[in-house]
Amino acid sequence: MYQDELILGYDPQLNDEWTLGVKATRKEVGVALEKVAIGFGFNTYLEIEFGSSCI
Repeated sequence: MYQDELILGYDPQLNDEWTLGVKATRKEVGVALEKVAIGFGFNTYLEIEFGSSCI
């Protein structure tokens, strides 16, 4: 799994006691190919060593 994230914000100080803040967040989560390859290799190892796999 991987995650790309972009955060933009603005936080001005109004006076000595108050600040005003605005923030926007964009997040994208996906699955990396290497995780699939590792899972396939692990299942192959389990099948060879123990005769069965996780799936």
